[in-house]
Amino acid sequence: MNIFNLKKEMKNIIYSDSSLSKNSIRDRNSALNKIFENFNNLDDVSVITKDKILDNLNSIKFKTKLSAGVNAIRFLKEHNLDVDFPSEVELKEIIKNKKKNNRKPTAEKNLIDIERKVNRVRKKNYRLAYKLMLESGLRVHEVAALKKDDFSFDKNLITINLREAKGNKLCSIELENKYLSKNISEFIETKSEDERVFPHMRYLQEQATKMGIKCHDLRRGFAKRTYKEELENDSPRSEALDKTRIKLRHTRSDTTKIYLNSKIKV
Repeated sequence: MNIFNLKKEMKNIIYSDSSLSKNSIRDRNSALNKIFENFNNLDDVSVITKDKILDNLNSIKFKTKLSAGVNAIRFLKEHNLDVDFPSEVELKEIIKNKKKNNRKPTAEKNLIDIERKVNRVRKKNYRLAYKLMLESGLRVHEVAALKKDDFSFDKNLITINLREAKGNKLCSIELENKYLSKNISEFIETKSEDERVFPHMRYLQEQATKMGIKCHDLRRGFAKRTYKEELENDSPRSEALDKTRIKLRHTRSDTTKIYLNSKIKV
């Protein structure tokens, strides 16, 4: 059997597995193409050695794509193909080494710098989305899901209805902010009641990455600023922590502490 026919058989096996989602099928096929990219399609399968497969796996930059490749190999090993696949120990070692190499110290970010970057965003729908995250602590997927009828305004007070993922529970938050109240109310005026207000979550994340930040940095910054303001208002530390936890809608204060220990300077 040549490599072309082997790859064809491998893909047929992957496509025939009804337990795999479309994304899993796509990721595994993409990983297989990477693993076998240095082999000539007309060569006999005997030229494929586990060392060459391991070299190709090591050349995969991203951890998620590497995991997809390793999972594809594990899956194919169950089908008795005549290939010298790496052992389970070798596959685990590759993932372990990738995790070690990917660990980079997180650089400290200044909240003022983050705010300046947000203020320089030209597209109004993106700028308002980021500012809303920064001033409310909302998660990116929550902001991306907001529709016109989720908002109500009373002068500078904004009430936002949220449908939480867990149990699809409806809750609301209040935010007093003159800039956001004025600009969001004007921005959504021409939209229909059930129309999404802001860009899709993926686009918000991609734009944030181009700016050198993460959307979740905005929520972390909100947490640290809220806690700092509570301390400045002479709240005891335990009370400041609890008030911050409530605003973040965390169940446990331990989760809030993780945010407060993030490398964002306020």
